[in-house]
Amino acid sequence: MCPILFAGVFALTALGAQESNPLLILNPPGNQEPISTVDQWEQKQSAIRAILDDFLGPFPDKICALDAKVEGEEDMGTYRRIRVTYNTLPTERVPAYLLIPKGIQGAAPSVVVLHQTVPEGKGEVVGLTGNESMSIGLHLVERGYVVLAPDGITAGERIGKGLEAFDTSEIYKKYPHWNALGIMVWESMRAVDYLCTRPECDRERIGVIGHSHGGYGSVYLAAYDPRIRCAVSSCGVLPIRDDPVPFRWAREEWFVFVPRLRPFFKDGKIPFDFDEVISLIAPRPFLNCSAYNDDIFPNSQSVVPCMERVREVYEKIYGAGNCVDNIMHNSGHGFPDPVRIRAYEWMDLHLKGDARK
Repeated sequence: MCPILFAGVFALTALGAQESNPLLILNPPGNQEPISTVDQWEQKQSAIRAILDDFLGPFPDKICALDAKVEGEEDMGTYRRIRVTYNTLPTERVPAYLLIPKGIQGAAPSVVVLHQTVPEGKGEVVGLTGNESMSIGLHLVERGYVVLAPDGITAGERIGKGLEAFDTSEIYKKYPHWNALGIMVWESMRAVDYLCTRPECDRERIGVIGHSHGGYGSVYLAAYDPRIRCAVSSCGVLPIRDDPVPFRWAREEWFVFVPRLRPFFKDGKIPFDFDEVISLIAPRPFLNCSAYNDDIFPNSQSVVPCMERVREVYEKIYGAGNCVDNIMHNSGHGFPDPVRIRAYEWMDLHLKGDARK
């Protein structure tokens, strides 16, 4: 790690990740007055992003052509389901389903839907298989959204030959100087690139939503891509500082997210955490949905103070407290109907301006 960014890690630690009290996002290092202006916040935001860039990168210097192709189309009655492929990297071609509601006039609000940790990948999102409550793309196209549901690395049609779903061993052979989380973020941004080529997509009204694996994927995409105007995460947020299994983010086998985090965790250091990442989304609308009794992300009660720290940024810096919310439920690692409906209404409000009752 270069000296400047190494210093940045310790600067972030001074901002709170290792303080005895929980991090207050608007506290600068030392005994200075709390951050209170947009200019002050943007300086801290730049420091947070520099640390994230160092751990998630290096992102490609050149963006390859999408070379998008329509591979097939089906009439589903109220909408069209189109199978498309496009390039995210010169060596990665992504299959995705594009759902287009019939009867839309001009460009419509559009959403990238990221799948959870299931082998079916995009198939569950569009209702072809898996849990009906996770057919988020199907639900949203019925509400009038253009939907793009891509297969993430190691899932769906992208499972390596002879490997189980979410085994990243081939990924690290191809990209030894990168990491799975960084590739996920990059590919999600390329998904937005593809949406923006479609005449049915309103480029000013693009959102993202996902559950679990797709939940934190939604957080990172919105944090990195300002074209995302509204984001929803379901069961995808747990502060690393409160995670009894922090090494889930730095595994040595199966789905290996960010291996460079491992030595930091061993030393008890947390270079960045979810409240910092989510705060980069402000003041764009963000809704988090988590469960008190989540068996995948235990200690999830810590999500409440995490989101309160994020709310500080929205309210005190931007005066946009109505653009952030947190829903806690007791339905385990799931997306129960009442919470899901509220999430869809949140997207309606912020992407269509007509929240449904």
